[in-house]
Amino acid sequence: MTRLYARALKGKRAHGARPDKRGKNITIIGAIATREIVGAMSFKGGNHKNAFKTYINQVLVSLVKESIRPMKPPRCTPYPPAARYKRVVVRSLWYDADGLTVEVQGPGFVLARVVFRRPAGFRVLDERDLCEFWDSYHAGNGWLYEVHEGGWQELESHRQDFNSPLCFTGLREFLVVCDQCVSVLSVEPPELINLGANPEHPLAD
Repeated sequence: MTRLYARALKGKRAHGARPDKRGKNITIIGAIATREIVGAMSFKGGNHKNAFKTYINQVLVSLVKESIRPMKPPRCTPYPPAARYKRVVVRSLWYDADGLTVEVQGPGFVLARVVFRRPAGFRVLDERDLCEFWDSYHAGNGWLYEVHEGGWQELESHRQDFNSPLCFTGLREFLVVCDQCVSVLSVEPPELINLGANPEHPLAD
């Protein structure tokens, strides 16, 4: 704000400079992004409804469309060590200093643990939120997949501040398929630990 008043010695004038209006008003409209102002537009005169509508339709909408990158269709391969268990259900999941552990149960009440050392991140989603996977990568074809394209990592890479690929060289993505699906970003592949039969439901002799 420009000061309207100043002080000076008695009998003296206070001299100073301040900006003043010269020429017509210039209006600048822009959108505030995470780190900068984008889509700026300027025009002579004051803002009005038609000018703002033009900005939305011709500048901002085009900017948003350019920033949206289409997702590739999912491309996965079954994780070979998991083939010994034909079908599983996820029984529990926990994360601690040793990493992420997903406990699964296979046929005949056989239990196993899928351990991810030093995961960069994980998420749990209901199967209805991953319908694009189910034509080819459903539980009938396997339950533990490595995701090469069209997965969670690609989705996150559309965000400007997704930094995990820079912090974890060789980051990979794995997907545990069940009614509750677990996506994991990890450099190291998972380790499968066979726990044998559930003691509450021993295998028949």
